[in-house]
Amino acid sequence: MNAGPERRPFRRRMLAWALRGAAGLLCLIVAGTIAQYTLAFGDDERHPPAGRLVDVGGRKLHLHCEGRGGPAVVFESGWGDSNTTWSDVRKRVADGGQRACSYDRAGYAWSESRSGPRTARAEADDLVALLAAAGERGPYVLVGHSWGGHVLRLLRHHRADLVAGMLLLDVADERDAKAGSAARIQAIASRALATAGLFRTGSWMVDDREPRATRDHAAVVYGPATWRAAAAEMSAYGRTAALLKALPDSPGAWGDLPLSVVSVRTQASMIDHHRRLARLSTNSSHTVAPTDDHYLHLAVPDLVVEHVRRVSDARHRTPLGPRQRLQDP
Repeated sequence: MNAGPERRPFRRRMLAWALRGAAGLLCLIVAGTIAQYTLAFGDDERHPPAGRLVDVGGRKLHLHCEGRGGPAVVFESGWGDSNTTWSDVRKRVADGGQRACSYDRAGYAWSESRSGPRTARAEADDLVALLAAAGERGPYVLVGHSWGGHVLRLLRHHRADLVAGMLLLDVADERDAKAGSAARIQAIASRALATAGLFRTGSWMVDDREPRATRDHAAVVYGPATWRAAAAEMSAYGRTAALLKALPDSPGAWGDLPLSVVSVRTQASMIDHHRRLARLSTNSSHTVAPTDDHYLHLAVPDLVVEHVRRVSDARHRTPLGPRQRLQDP
């Protein structure tokens, strides 16, 4: 049935409004993209790094270390996070008498990008090269949050000689099928929004609980370069998951390496995954923290610092013990 004459003007008006809306959105995207590339040139000068830029194979990676004493502790951030997320915990570990370092993965914050697939294995190789180039002596106590756990597990597999102990904080599960689908969506969205300049200042992404260093340097920490790097990680998620699934996973596969795994109390499936990870070592513990917050180092920093100390001590003295410790609220 044909629409009556009275409907045709309405449909034409609707089409005109839709076209105007699309044109307006396109103009905003183009303007945002131009503004992003114009303004981003000055971000590094306005927000200099607190650490040092270390040459790693012709690329500069940002490393921030403080304190003295061994074993050195190296923090590996989660997906989308820079070294500044560890600022407060890093300082407390350093004040306690240990060398403490955090860094930005390639493309994140102050670190230059890299070519090739952004698998966690490539990032593990970058970290090994960075610490060597910076003259930071191992073996290290490695602390990884979320995606950072992927990087550290692959590092331990290929360079076990560099690992004195490990602390894994609510690390991701490579066997989660939903994570792969989410990764593809995150990659597309992050790259598009970063290009359009919607992450230009980054300040809208920062909440009050984050360290002062994150809030002060949000334009770089959560800037477009960081999100392009994060998108590249998600684009290579399938390869990273395959590498992790191929690792030996039988109980005791890591020998008696001091290993502490900490979960949040919300998802039973993730807690089961973390228990399996803890069983990789005969000298391990698994803790369920008194929080639902994925960012354990921000929500319960005292617990994180305590576990860093326990893993460090277990290298020579106190066994962690194959047990689960439940921290009551």
